[in-house]
Amino acid sequence: MDPVGPWRKNTSLVFYFLLFNLSSCEDVSSGNTGNVSSRRQFADIALGQQTLPSWYYTSIDAVPKHGAVSLQSHNRWRSQMAFSKTVYSFEVQEDTQPGTVVGKVEIAFESLTPITYSVQEDDGENLFLLSPLSGEFLLSRSLDFEAQRFYILTVAVQQGDSQVSSVRVYFNVLDVNDNPPVFSQEAFYAYLSEDAQVGTCFLSVNVSDKDDGDNGDLKLKADGGNEDSVFFVDQAGCLCLNKELDRERQSSYNLTLTANDCVQPASLQLSSTAHVIVVVHDVNDNAPVFVSAKCVSLPEDTALHSVVMTVQAEDDDAGSNGEVLYYLKDTSGGIFRIEETSGEIYLSIN
Repeated sequence: MDPVGPWRKNTSLVFYFLLFNLSSCEDVSSGNTGNVSSRRQFADIALGQQTLPSWYYTSIDAVPKHGAVSLQSHNRWRSQMAFSKTVYSFEVQEDTQPGTVVGKVEIAFESLTPITYSVQEDDGENLFLLSPLSGEFLLSRSLDFEAQRFYILTVAVQQGDSQVSSVRVYFNVLDVNDNPPVFSQEAFYAYLSEDAQVGTCFLSVNVSDKDDGDNGDLKLKADGGNEDSVFFVDQAGCLCLNKELDRERQSSYNLTLTANDCVQPASLQLSSTAHVIVVVHDVNDNAPVFVSAKCVSLPEDTALHSVVMTVQAEDDDAGSNGEVLYYLKDTSGGIFRIEETSGEIYLSIN
């Protein structure tokens, strides 16, 4: 205010008095310097979002006069209100108990004016409950990492009915090892020729784990029915041949496959098992072996066409590979003949 007026020539001393009372705050008038102040920083504290009315003053000099001054209020509180972060991101274990505080939003500075927080957008269907006064989030029900891995909310801060600021809030669900490995079937069947080369991989085993990271990484091993280490499982999860097969020694194998996740320590690992039946197919790798007598003595009066001897041979191969047929080389001059399936030798003179 400029204390100089048209009545300057008539006065030498001027006093100003503020005549407006703001709430319970006392008005202050001061001295002859022309400076007007208040005991409170009304623009920052008392006014909030209200608009200041005009302030009236009166001057006392030789000719008492009065006038009005309109003070422009700057709501610095409103212009500076903002969340303490531009984006909030919280990590929550999927086994967190409902009712647990899992995050908090807050404004950047302490406010003396009442404010409230609210959720504007929520893709969690009230999974995270926001306290309107404290800004804390409470988990309302159980999480499932395998069902949904993150949630996005938009939170607003308000003063009265007016929104002042909003912020995006992310909740990232952290996986826990709560799912065991699962085989696509309880039993697998495979057929392998006994002359298969060592290193041959013949069965791809389908096993999966819904968990993430080490919780879902799997190791497979054939640890049942494989005492001689005839088989092994490669890194791709295929069952492979580790040693040569011999169908005549063992024609089938009943294996147990175990799948473990990679959690450490090993005591926390989850596992599952499946059975594998491996049937070894025969190849014709065995010659027949005679098991009967190789010679016989005949009296000279042996009847014609009588059986003079029966020979028997065995073959360890299977199926048609193990069937034996008999025949005579043409060294007997036609005196004997043999029945090809029974091995009976007859006296026969052509």
